[in-house]
Parts: sequence; C-alpha cells; structure tokens
Amino acid sequence: MNARYNVWIENKKSVVLSKWRLDLLQAAEQGGTLAKAAHKMGVSESTARKKIREIQAAAGFEVLEARTAADGRKTLRLTPRDRKLADQFSRFSAGLDEEIAQRYRAAFGK
Repeated sequence: MNARYNVWIENKKSVVLSKWRLDLLQAAEQGGTLAKAAHKMGVSESTARKKIREIQAAAGFEVLEARTAADGRKTLRLTPRDRKLADQFSRFSAGLDEEIAQRYRAAFGK
C-alpha cells in the first residue's frame, strides 16, 4: 500500500491550482504552445484548453499570454500575476510529499 493525496487551492469552491494544473501551465510556457503542453501532459488539446479556461475563471484573471518571439512565432507565457500565484503554490506545496510519506510510515510502520 502507498499513501496518495491531492492538494489544490480554490476560489469560491472552484479549483484554481493543483499540481497537475501547475504542470500544465508550466508545460504551456516551456513548450510555447497549448498543443505541445497537451502532448506533454498526455491529454487532448481541447482538454488542456478547457482546464486553462477553468483556471482563469476560478482565478479571475488571465493566466497565459501570447507573445511574439524574435522569429515571429507566437509563444505562450505565464502572466506576471499567474507567475506569482504559481510561485506561491509551489512554496505552499513544497515538502508535502515527504510530510505525507513520514505520516504514512508513522501510522502504518512502513
């Protein structure tokens, strides 16, 4: 047996960020497109787009912006507001894996 958990932050009972959603946003920024982000996350582009819309609706602001690269291609970037939120979520969730593992070992002796 293994311990599993999921942590997220909400706004008015709607999920804003979770580890998966944060990974999606970071994949969009790293890959530059939603299609590349969806591929990396193993979901369809329409699912990725839906999740981005859900994040934006729950957060109340745009989380990605399109920028034109030097070669003329458009790429996605986190907005400054979302970058701050992503950093805050990362700090909040840092160390939870180990904390959960320690609690599991203490409770189950493994």
